[in-house]
Amino acid sequence: MSTLQQHRLCRHLRLLNHNRRLYRLRHLNHNVQNMGFDIKTLKPNKNGRYKQGYLDKSQCKKLVCESNEPVIYRSGLELKFIKYCETNPLIKRWGSEIIKIDYYNPLREKMCEYFPDYVIEHTDGQKFIVEIKPYEQTKKPRKKASQWLKEQYVINVSKWRAAQAYAAANNVKFVVVTERFFGH
Repeated sequence: MSTLQQHRLCRHLRLLNHNRRLYRLRHLNHNVQNMGFDIKTLKPNKNGRYKQGYLDKSQCKKLVCESNEPVIYRSGLELKFIKYCETNPLIKRWGSEIIKIDYYNPLREKMCEYFPDYVIEHTDGQKFIVEIKPYEQTKKPRKKASQWLKEQYVINVSKWRAAQAYAAANNVKFVVVTERFFGH
C-alpha cells in the first residue's frame, strides 16, 4: 500500500471514529431529554464545560431561600449575576430556582417543568423573573449550527413564552440576561 493510500485510509478511519462519537453524543443527549430529569437534582459538575458549584448561603445577605437545599450556580455567568444581586443597592432580595413554570416541550411533545434561574425584587417593589443564558443560545441558530444548539433554541423559546405568560399573569417581568448585560 502506498503512502498516499495509507494516508487516505487513516483519514477515513478518523472520520468514522468522529462520526461514531457524534452519534453517541446525540444518542446520549436524546436519552437525557427523554428521561425527564429534574434540574433540581442535577448536581454541579466540577469537570464540566461551565464553572459550577455551590453557593455559600452565609455570604448572601439578600438571598431568599425557604428550604435547606443548597443554592447551585450552573455557570460563571450565573455566579457573576449572584454577585451583581448582592452588591446592587437597587435589589432588595433574590432567590434561585424558586418558582416552577409548566411549559410545552415541542421536542418531547409533552408538558415539562421549567425553573427559571432567579427571581429578583427591586427596592421599589418591581419583581423580575431572570433567566441566565449565553448570548449564543438566545438567538436563532444558523443553518450550519450544531443540532444541540438548534434543539436548545427551540426548548428555550418554548420556556420563555411560558415564562412571559406567567409573568404577565403575576404582574412581574421576565428578562433573559446574557454576558452582554455585563458588557462582554
